[in-house]
Amino acid sequence: MLRVAIPVTVAVGIVAGLIGALVAADAGKAVLGAAIGIVIVVAFFTVGQVVVGAVLRTAPQMAMSVALMVYLVKIGILFIFIVLFQGTTALFEAARAGRAEAVRYLASVGADVTVAGTGFDTPLVAAARTGTLETVQALLEAKADPAVRTERNMWTALTAAAHRGDVAMVNLLAPVSSGSLDEALQIASLKGVPQVVDALLRHGADVFSRSKENKTPLMYAAEFGHADAVRLLLLAGSNKLLIDNNRQTAADLALARGHTHIPPVLDDPKLVPVEGVPAGSAVAAAEAGVPAESVVPQEEAAAGSEAAGLEAQGTGEADVAAVVPGATAVPDATLAPSGAGLAAADGPVVVDPELSAAVAEGAPFASPDGEDGVNPVAGAGVPGRGAADRPSGRREYPRLQGVKLSGLADGSTEAVKERVRLRDFREGQLPIVLEEVPAAGEAARIRVLGRGGSAPEIVPAGGVIGDTGLELVRVERKFASGKMGQGRLVDVSHAVVRERSTGRRHVVHRHQTAPSTEATALISTGVDGEVYEVQEGDEFTAGGKKPSRYKVIDLRPTQMVIENLETGETATVARGDAR
Repeated sequence: MLRVAIPVTVAVGIVAGLIGALVAADAGKAVLGAAIGIVIVVAFFTVGQVVVGAVLRTAPQMAMSVALMVYLVKIGILFIFIVLFQGTTALFEAARAGRAEAVRYLASVGADVTVAGTGFDTPLVAAARTGTLETVQALLEAKADPAVRTERNMWTALTAAAHRGDVAMVNLLAPVSSGSLDEALQIASLKGVPQVVDALLRHGADVFSRSKENKTPLMYAAEFGHADAVRLLLLAGSNKLLIDNNRQTAADLALARGHTHIPPVLDDPKLVPVEGVPAGSAVAAAEAGVPAESVVPQEEAAAGSEAAGLEAQGTGEADVAAVVPGATAVPDATLAPSGAGLAAADGPVVVDPELSAAVAEGAPFASPDGEDGVNPVAGAGVPGRGAADRPSGRREYPRLQGVKLSGLADGSTEAVKERVRLRDFREGQLPIVLEEVPAAGEAARIRVLGRGGSAPEIVPAGGVIGDTGLELVRVERKFASGKMGQGRLVDVSHAVVRERSTGRRHVVHRHQTAPSTEATALISTGVDGEVYEVQEGDEFTAGGKKPSRYKVIDLRPTQMVIENLETGETATVARGDAR
């Protein structure tokens, strides 16, 4: 059988190779494929016949079972062979090995830069994982798409570079990878390389982004014990009082992993440069108090990136699995953070030194003295921008209400959307979470946030909640059915609390954080240093000969929605540098 089958197989393979050489776009690949096919078929067929023949001679009753087993083994080996070598092109191997010149040559003669290789990585992702900066640059020049995600873990080249800890590669990829900036920041925060965190913040990564576990970058940095990354994220406006799906704050997550050095950092972030962060960083600029336009460009400050550690504190790729790519989202309004960084989409950005100072000082939402000597929780929230709440020494900005933006000659909706940028967002937050309203309905189980591992306390109506300066006015125990409970009754109890120093009242819903002040943001037009303080409902005009009136109809950490009162058009003003 073998004497007949082998020559026939070889002859068929040769014919297939010749036909492929004549009709295929790449004759060499066709001939090589036919040759590999001949070797595989001959080897597999020969081994199978020898094994089955031996069984027939010694135990013929087992021949059928052995033949089936041999067939399944061969199919399994072929599958492994295909998986291992799928996409293993010369260009992919050159990209993975960091051979930039080989990549340029292969791309110039038509090699496909999109073919997924070993591990289902694209050549660009492989280069970002293990290659060189020059290799990544060569692939981008060859039109490799940085937005393409891997089949294995849905990463992009930017997220791979962030996990690697290469700040120079992050700076190269970030401007062309806007769709994965937030995921990269989450991964960089988990890995804890401060240079990478700083670079991503500069390029516009959102400190308010959330993973599927509802964790922020600050939570990941705190959970894995990275104090420098925690400082950077706090300076960029991260809110330490936000909670994840398990109602854990950054401090809770840090203490659960034994990182006892993190809560003090969260309570008292220092405005000092972090060791290893290049000149011109958000930290250095905030400490020096320089204006944004005088910052050293990121390209000039990227030196020393190779020193970034790859496996900070033992965290590896398995730890990053919790950071689900594509799952980032702006928190619900009830989870709106206090403070924000001036993250830029188009260039270097500096955290406003005065606003940074407010974050670093942990400005309380109530009077520092409090009523009856009660001290509010440090960092509980950032005051609103009303005259009564503005701390002394903080720079004041004019309100947008009633202002004509003189720097905008064109008052069209498209022009305003293009030129105006949201620079900063602030909203105070109450430092408590309502855990439960007992059946009696005369008290509430309340947990004070910002103190890792703190247990809830029972507070009666009229009682003071710890040293937060808050008093429990009343509670309402309530259940309702809805989509969230899939037809079952859901506990939607709430409590009313009062600030003892101001008398202001707030409604706190079960298992949710609550804002303590009206949301306030800064906007700029990029012309003549125009910077204005804005709140929802503010109206302004823009344009020269034919000005248009606008109204702010929604204000969030990452965007501002405006309505053209002349035409009814709406537009979203993005966060970043004014153009």
